[in-house]
This record gives sequence, structure tokens and C-alpha cells, in this order.
Amino acid sequence: MAQVALAPRKKKAYHHGNLKRALIDAALERISVEGAPSFTLRELAVRVGVTHPAAYRHFEDKAALLVAIALEGLAELELSLVRVTSEHRGAPRSIRVAQIVRAYVAFARTRPAHYRVMFGPRLNRDGRFPELEATLERAYLLLYRALGGTGDSMRAADRAGHDRVFAVWSFAHGYASLLADGRLPLPSRESSDKHVTRLVDLWLSGSIA
Repeated sequence: MAQVALAPRKKKAYHHGNLKRALIDAALERISVEGAPSFTLRELAVRVGVTHPAAYRHFEDKAALLVAIALEGLAELELSLVRVTSEHRGAPRSIRVAQIVRAYVAFARTRPAHYRVMFGPRLNRDGRFPELEATLERAYLLLYRALGGTGDSMRAADRAGHDRVFAVWSFAHGYASLLADGRLPLPSRESSDKHVTRLVDLWLSGSIA
């Protein structure tokens, strides 16, 4: 019987349900375990089962991937801050500050990998990601106005208003970081929300001095 030559099989195009999402999730998993983004985009590609050119079609480089993570986290944090500032508009200052800090700490507790990327080393030093700067400014102005700021931009000549934002942000970030690093053990029956409220009361009343 004469042999029939078989035509070479064409390679099937690789199909991944959502490669961009898979790469982000793989990065978040690595950060959750290692505490820092100590990976390369090539390593993530291997982890999700694709070639590195496929990964680079979604992200130009590792920095672009980290910016995507930061933007995702900032969007969630912003929604939380919008909710608490709207719910407590007109409330006494101590209550507004406590609710803002609690929302920030809750985000850091539930999204630790996002948090580490968002508030780790600055991602936009070279100005490649203007969307990140715009998102950060929007979140800043949300806090600024919630705390009584009177200007319309981060460059407004309102030193007291800006100082209030940095004071609250420093308090919230310090607390969240200590909690995330296990440096702030809480009594077994006390939640971080209750603890935050007590500390804010102490801070704003001047009782710490």
C-alpha cells in the first residue's frame, strides 16, 4: 500500500481564559507569600503556563504589572473611602477620622498584597504611568475634602488642610503596617476596629502627650 504523506499539523493558537488576570493573580500570590514583588515577568509566565512573549503582550514589563495591581487596589480603597466619608459627613471630627482609619486598615488587612504594592517603592518615578498619578491624586483629594480641606487640588495653598491629610494618612499607614507585620498584637477579644477608635480618641484628645 502506498504511504500517504501527512501534512504537518498546525500549532493551535494558545488560549488562556484571561491571561492578564492570571498574571495579576500569580503576582499577588507571590507577594502574599514573600512580602515583596521579588519575581520577574518571565517567572510569572512560567507559573501560569504561557511563554514569556505572551505575558509581554499584556504588560510591557514588571513595572506595568505592578501598576495594574496598584490601580486595582486603589479603586477598591477609593470606593471604601467614598462610602465611609459619605456616611459620616457632618459627624464630629473624631468619628470621621476613626472611620477613615478603620477603612484604610481594613483594606490593608484584607488586601495585603495590593497594599504592599500601592504603598511600597514609588512606581511612577519616570512618569510612564500618568493614570496612576491621577488615581492617587483623586484618592488624596477625597481625604483632603473629607477632613475639611478648602482647595481644589493637591497644590492648593492650604497648609493646614494638607497637614491634616498627612497626619491621618501617617497614623493609618503606621497602624496598618504594624498590624500586617505582626508588630501590633491585639487582645484576643478586641478587634482592630475597636482598637483604632480608642487610639484615634487618644490622639485627637491630646491624651498621648
